[in-house]
Amino acid sequence: MSYVVLSAVFVGVAVAVWVVAAVTDTGFARRWWLPSMLAAVVLVILTAVFDNLMIAVGLMTYAPHRVWGVSIGAAPIEDFAYPIAAVILLPALWSLFSRRSSDDA
Repeated sequence: MSYVVLSAVFVGVAVAVWVVAAVTDTGFARRWWLPSMLAAVVLVILTAVFDNLMIAVGLMTYAPHRVWGVSIGAAPIEDFAYPIAAVILLPALWSLFSRRSSDDA
């Protein structure tokens, strides 16, 4: 399995949960878009810096036939899917679980 496919699975699951949160909570997207975008910018910058450092010192290597070929520095573009998936997924889970726990109380 290539890293692109694996990344697509993670992002796809995150988007599916986001859609459920947006459908069940009408104000979800309006409340979370700015904090999510700010977090995405910070996480992408941190990923670019630290992934490149880890690759440079040899902590991580990638099989050339499994990466797409596009990279930011030495970090393949696929590495950036995970922080983006987290930025999509975590607010959605927060919204879904916080509403559920307040309904139980």
